[in-house]
Formats: sequence, C-alpha cells, structure tokens
Amino acid sequence: MESASRLFAAVAIMSIVALRLIGMREQFRINSLCPAHESGLTKLELKVLALYLKRKLKTVQDVNLAIGRLGGHLNRKSDGPPGLITLWRGILKLQTLVEGYKMAGAAYL
Repeated sequence: MESASRLFAAVAIMSIVALRLIGMREQFRINSLCPAHESGLTKLELKVLALYLKRKLKTVQDVNLAIGRLGGHLNRKSDGPPGLITLWRGILKLQTLVEGYKMAGAAYL
C-alpha cells in the first residue's frame, strides 16, 4: 500500500462497496414498503438471511432491519434505522453466511 497504483486499486474496490451500501440505505429509506426482492439483495442472500433469523422477510424494511440485526442494531423504539457502519457489518456477516450455505450445499452434491 505504499505505491500509488496499489492505493488507487484499494480506493477503487472500497468505492464499489461504499456505493452498494449507500444504494441499499437509500433503497431502504425510499421504498421501505416494497417487496423484499426489490431490496438489492440476490435471491440466495434473501433466503439465507431469512433462514438465519428464522423469520419471513416480506418488505424492504424487513430486509433493512434484518441486515441491521446482523450488524448489531438492536431495533429499540428509540433507535433510528441502521447506519452505514451497521449495514456494512451486517453485509459482511451475510456474505459469510452465504458462503457457508454454498459450501454446505456443495458437500451434499
């Protein structure tokens, strides 16, 4: 990370991740009552998230709170919606869960 080319590559990758998170947060704010499949997650991610939390995800707001829950959001009455850092932590955990799900499925093929 000492050369300009390596720093540029790191910034490029982090920018893509940041754009996905910001896009998801805005989707959660604007379309909170839309169906869950419009949340920006893949079908597999939605399935794994629902299985892990043992609840149905009907709306985008349900998906937002579920990802927030993975990231440490407590969802108390006085709490606002999950922020970017909480969503980031939740997405990281969700990606790990999805990889584990894929590996477990591959073990039985």
